[in-house]
Amino acid sequence: MMIVALGSALIVSVQVYLVTSLNKSQINSIGPIASKGSSLEQDQEDHDQYSSKSKSKKPIPSLSILNSRTSEDNGACSALFPAFVSTTNAIWSSNLTRIIQASTDHDLPVNFITDMLQIVSPLQLQLGVHTLPRNYEPVQRAIEIVYARYKHVHSLDLANITTGSKNVADAIHDNIKISNESLIEPPPKLKILVMGGSVTAGVRCRELIDNPNNLDPKNRLFLRDFKSQFDCAWPARLQHFINNIIGDVVEVRNVALRGTDSSIGKTLLETNMIGPRPDIIINAFSTNDVGGKSFSAIQEFVRYVLRDEECQKPLLIHFFDVIPSDSKKMITVNRLAEKVHTLASYYGFGSVSYASVMRDVIYGDSAEYWFKPVGWNNKKKSSEEIHPQVGMHAVSAWTVGYYLLNLVTTYCSLEPEMQANATEVLRNHSANHKLSESLGTPKIFPGKPRLPPQHLPPVLTSNLTVGDLSGQWRTNETEDVKCMPIDEKDIKGCALNWVSGISTSPEKALEPFIVNNSGWSFIKDHGKLGLVPEGIKSTMTLEFHNSTHPIRSVTLMTMKSYGDRWTNSSVRVQAFEIQQNKIIEGFPLPIASIHVLGFHDSETSVSYKSTIPINIDAIKSSLQLTVELVGGSTAKIMGLTVCS
Repeated sequence: MMIVALGSALIVSVQVYLVTSLNKSQINSIGPIASKGSSLEQDQEDHDQYSSKSKSKKPIPSLSILNSRTSEDNGACSALFPAFVSTTNAIWSSNLTRIIQASTDHDLPVNFITDMLQIVSPLQLQLGVHTLPRNYEPVQRAIEIVYARYKHVHSLDLANITTGSKNVADAIHDNIKISNESLIEPPPKLKILVMGGSVTAGVRCRELIDNPNNLDPKNRLFLRDFKSQFDCAWPARLQHFINNIIGDVVEVRNVALRGTDSSIGKTLLETNMIGPRPDIIINAFSTNDVGGKSFSAIQEFVRYVLRDEECQKPLLIHFFDVIPSDSKKMITVNRLAEKVHTLASYYGFGSVSYASVMRDVIYGDSAEYWFKPVGWNNKKKSSEEIHPQVGMHAVSAWTVGYYLLNLVTTYCSLEPEMQANATEVLRNHSANHKLSESLGTPKIFPGKPRLPPQHLPPVLTSNLTVGDLSGQWRTNETEDVKCMPIDEKDIKGCALNWVSGISTSPEKALEPFIVNNSGWSFIKDHGKLGLVPEGIKSTMTLEFHNSTHPIRSVTLMTMKSYGDRWTNSSVRVQAFEIQQNKIIEGFPLPIASIHVLGFHDSETSVSYKSTIPINIDAIKSSLQLTVELVGGSTAKIMGLTVCS
């Protein structure tokens, strides 16, 4: 997690080492190191001088401190900050040249980057830091992962880098190639998983406004060098930014799905559809979490990620990117922000906000199109555009990067060894302190609090009192909850696991279970592939049997949309238990049934999940599902899981 942090912080500490260890010619060969108070104008001149190097996409040089004895003796924090821990703002402000170089990508010119940095100051980025994690163990793990990887990537002797005809970037690049070809297993990269909806997926990111008076998408320019919207989106930019500062140390995986919220994010995690567990999880569903059952959806997501059964909990960060276009929506969005802050304070996860960084800039100029969605002031639009362009994604990468740097500086200033020493001093002082004889025996005041439990607190509800909270939390503390390593035991057994945008061949996934299909087929429109009925009474029957796991839940993901086409849309799902070798007369009665509505008042298309709790021994019985359109003229199923 400590990624950008590591990068920028390493720069500060390396200055101390380089200045004391190298002669003048060697320092000149390494290249410019931004000094405190360097101007953006000077940074642009520096970038012009080194622009050919930055296009090669090799790590920015001058980050090696491997010859420092403190880095080996006392770990990453001592290597990063051999003398004292600098502030996040100081590190960021002192390295504007490197930030510009690391941010320049594809069709984005350096003057666009520098103009944005003049708008987005470190003080504004600080506004985006909302809450810090209460448990710093994941932070420590992340720093250690990055530092081990960093030492592997930059395992050249500094003397070999600063002598000879090669420049630093080429020498480092050659060393990485040699390291990768060696027989030694390289340390893993820090794995960051970003989950969200269409904004996080980069929808409209590649578009540029050529004529603000004509906002028709046909008249917009495109950033040519991006293969897909994901390459333009802020998670890809975050990876590019970090790795261009430090080296190849982090892998940011973007699994954003258009029109999804935190409830579907939890389903993806618990059904293991996103692959290996990451070191950091960033929840960026805020745009689609607005309204509805957002509090419970976010809370369930948080409780799953931080569950007690997880031996090594990932670092959880919530990313807030919603800036509403009118006062009515502002109230709804502010309520969501309050919910996130309440849950972050209660559960102790981190939260960072693009909205807090850019709100005044966007509201201060209604005509700008760098940071907000296009067409906010177009009264002829039938629906509000929620997808910003590339400027938002560039600033979002800086916002998250700044937050990670802030975590590193915070952790390293409160390193466990330092904390232990401070605690010992207080204990010794308390034990050795003697009151005067006139006061008699030192008094122990009653009511001293116990240390809080280390496991999750009870579910936060509106009727949970402080007394109930404490009692339930302490009661749960006595329960023997053993964490499990991340292996196959930790994965839900699912007979069917299909979610649009994640599963590669949904038709093949469903085919073995279809008993009868009258009118349902896969259709892709607006970039979303889903099961769509031909019309009213369209029915599909699926059957699941001979499973190695009992079946305890069926989760249906359906899209809700707006307009005449979606009016009164309703899908009925019924579950039947078919017992083997048992003859049933007449029509069997369903063991569970739900109706799912496909329309809502919001002018957005968002997927929601509905869960049918059941309990079937799939070895002795079969589960039969019928899906029928019973209202309206259309619907869209975006996913279906049948799991233990």
